[in-house]
Amino acid sequence: MKERYKSLVAVFLILTRTSKDGNSKEILLQKRENTGYMDDYYDLGVSGHLEENESVKDTIIRESIEEANIKVDANDLKLVTVFNEKTNSLEYLRFFFHTEIYEGEILIGEPTKCSEMGWYSIDSLPNNVIPHVRKAINNFQNGISYEENGFK
Repeated sequence: MKERYKSLVAVFLILTRTSKDGNSKEILLQKRENTGYMDDYYDLGVSGHLEENESVKDTIIRESIEEANIKVDANDLKLVTVFNEKTNSLEYLRFFFHTEIYEGEILIGEPTKCSEMGWYSIDSLPNNVIPHVRKAINNFQNGISYEENGFK
């Protein structure tokens, strides 16, 4: 029997909060370094790849602890957009979840892969945000739940 095709799966957390002045939304971003992929670009504060025998929500929970030193609850995670993307020779399913609820103090959990982490205005992002992350934030703001890219 022919083996079924397997796609890579990545998950992302769009973690937001209300700004201190109460007038806008902020989003947690991290600046990548020493990863070999989009170094010196901003990614969402929490992201990662699905591991064997792990649900996408479990991946977010694990990555939140590993990358940002925070705990999130599966019940607080809302799936906001999914990308089915083909780039170069890779095909990805990318799941983006949102929450504003977490426990703990945000700290860089992987200092060898992240040069900075902080809150940024969701309406005024840095210029060097990874393109699919920028698109996901836009989809989140505009209620776009699904997108396909790179297929014939």
